[in-house]
Amino acid sequence: PPPPPPRPPRRRAPGPPAARGGRRAGSVAWLLETAGLPVVKVEGGYKAYRRWVVRDLAEGPWELQVVGGMTGTGKTEVVHALAGKGAATLDLEGLARHLGSAFGNLGRAAQPTSEAFGNACHRVLHGFAPGERVWVEDESRRIGSVHLPEELHARMRCAPMWELERTDDERIAHLIEVYGEAAPESLAAAFERIRAKLGGADTVRAVDAVRSGDYAAAAAIGLRYYDKLYRHTQARATRPAVHPVDARGKTAEAVAALLCGGG
Repeated sequence: PPPPPPRPPRRRAPGPPAARGGRRAGSVAWLLETAGLPVVKVEGGYKAYRRWVVRDLAEGPWELQVVGGMTGTGKTEVVHALAGKGAATLDLEGLARHLGSAFGNLGRAAQPTSEAFGNACHRVLHGFAPGERVWVEDESRRIGSVHLPEELHARMRCAPMWELERTDDERIAHLIEVYGEAAPESLAAAFERIRAKLGGADTVRAVDAVRSGDYAAAAAIGLRYYDKLYRHTQARATRPAVHPVDARGKTAEAVAALLCGGG
């Protein structure tokens, strides 16, 4: 009879995915170390790191102070001014690379993933001392395409808020300053994105105002929509306190000085 066919070579069973990942990470770490680069090895790997991030965002030892106010009150500029005065701040829009709302990324800057954004928030917070007061701008659950970590969002909703108050004329002027250099086509497209909630008639009026160069009229229409959304969102928050801040006629630096002194 013909000889039996050769037996296939025996293969070692692959280890668990985590073990394989750990060996790969260790090899890369060794390679980087031999090249003279600083390396930090995380015990338990990336999953352990993510558990730490999520736990800290929910329970970390920082006292959040929310800078709130209706659209156009200059919240972002006040947070930046607070940072300039040496206060601890978490710039969510800077980390998300988006100014929030349908108008927040007219330059089409690439945004991070939601997970990378959450890691970046934790990195900033972890640099502050336990018990430190951290100023953060009020935000919804989404900043453009990025989702705010639910743990952080829940803490912000329960934190005291310092609510900026400005006149409607000041708010409109601020919006024109921030968005006035954008291409009219981009501004018109942003209004079209909120057509369902803004309403067809107001959308048409806003787009016509943009195309005719009447940015003040377009901004006023947008404010009516965003003011209604703001009031609805704040009614659902469970804050221990809301402190009104008279920012009328004041620069962002002057408002930051008020918050640092009385906040």
